[in-house]
Amino acid sequence: MLHPIDFFRLPKQWLISSSEIGAPVGGRRETFSGLHIAAADSVPLVRILDAAGNDVGRLIGWVIDSAYLYCSDTTISLQVEESPESLYSRLAGRFVMVWRGSDGALRLREDSAGGLPAIYVPDAGVVGATVSVLDNVVNLPPDPDVEGIFSFPDRNGFLPFGLTPRRGAYRLMPNHVLDLDSFDVTRVWPNLNPQSHEPVVKHGKKEGVAEAAEILRRQVGAILSTGETIINLSGGYDSRLILAAAKGHTEYLRAETFGEKTSLDAHLARKLASRAGINHRVLAVVPSSPTEITEWLNRSGRMMCDAVTSMGGTVAKRAPAINSMSGTGADLIQGTPFQPSDIGAPIPTSERLLSEYYLPHHPILVEAGERWISDLARHPSMDASIMLDLTRIEQRHGCWAGSAVYGHPTPMPSLQPFGGQRLYEISLGLPRDYVVNRGFYRDLIGELWPELGEIPINRGAGFGRLRYWRKEISNALPGSAKHFIKRIAQK
Repeated sequence: MLHPIDFFRLPKQWLISSSEIGAPVGGRRETFSGLHIAAADSVPLVRILDAAGNDVGRLIGWVIDSAYLYCSDTTISLQVEESPESLYSRLAGRFVMVWRGSDGALRLREDSAGGLPAIYVPDAGVVGATVSVLDNVVNLPPDPDVEGIFSFPDRNGFLPFGLTPRRGAYRLMPNHVLDLDSFDVTRVWPNLNPQSHEPVVKHGKKEGVAEAAEILRRQVGAILSTGETIINLSGGYDSRLILAAAKGHTEYLRAETFGEKTSLDAHLARKLASRAGINHRVLAVVPSSPTEITEWLNRSGRMMCDAVTSMGGTVAKRAPAINSMSGTGADLIQGTPFQPSDIGAPIPTSERLLSEYYLPHHPILVEAGERWISDLARHPSMDASIMLDLTRIEQRHGCWAGSAVYGHPTPMPSLQPFGGQRLYEISLGLPRDYVVNRGFYRDLIGELWPELGEIPINRGAGFGRLRYWRKEISNALPGSAKHFIKRIAQK
């Protein structure tokens, strides 16, 4: 029996099935190579044609292709000898790509950050944005063991390592490809061939900074070229980097900071916005009601719950803009995921990875983590620093931040300019000590907009250090102490 999908209730969502899909409400349908695709009206569907004009794929979502952002249905034509796989390597944004390869196989892959997540059900031959949208075409019984780990919203956290709260449904993680014929999943990056010297290609500092700066300029410029855009600006590293990449293109850019007007974030964001010559305002957080939180969890498929979950009402009430940008992903540039002692060190345990993200050492999570680790451990040169960076990409960016995209009741997501396979390759390929000591970050800011680097990061200046004394104390604490305090606070 076909059930119409109500995309008004499930904004930004999509579904792919080998069987016919009922006529959606607030969405549309089309077919590709025997697959039935349905998506909310706001979700762009981009056809991929080869050089001969043959229909070889679809891009579902918001795609940045070099200096252009696809915000509506259109067509991309490949060049002679260009393949869908080579097209993917230059793309960023929030999307999934479905294509037929030269071997005839149908495949699906998320963007490199997992910004528009996919849940697949092998037994039913379907894949979609969330278990909530999949409920319209397949009966997915709850998995009480997984649900009981957090019992959202009773406890904060997210489901990592491809877990979902339904039996028979699995999360496709970034850097993996789903075969839509067999529903087998294969990791495609990094290179895990034991015969290769390194899992990631090494890069020189100067060349890496120059290329990363050029990519960021293009991708931020692509978003800004569509018109008025909001940047979610804080006093930290990530959003500052995105602002720096906007130099020379700030005509339609304005900044917003969530929280109190007297907060350190608001204080520093005002300074950054003033230096950049853009308007800035602080938006008070509007508390979400229990009903709104339940609706948020249902839209997102109950994959995560934390402070972001309570932001749904605030995001929905913000002033409209064509696009918004966040700094998600830029943490790889500052070496946040790993410590100097991780360089060349043995790969971490599942328990350590869970602790890094304040997740409980529940047997189900530990076992899932061990499976994920065993895949990466196949390469003899894999060390803790690379694995922790990949954990950040696939678990935090994909399973946490990606899952949250479906929760907010808005037709469009915030876009992440720091994304795309090439940026990740550069970040993981630079000398590890250079990255962890924030040399990459400093040089990249210096290349993009050096004046923004003169404003303190996450701390006050002058008498401001007295005003924000709590932050000064926090900055003085070693990372291990901060980690311990945060874990205690969450219990």
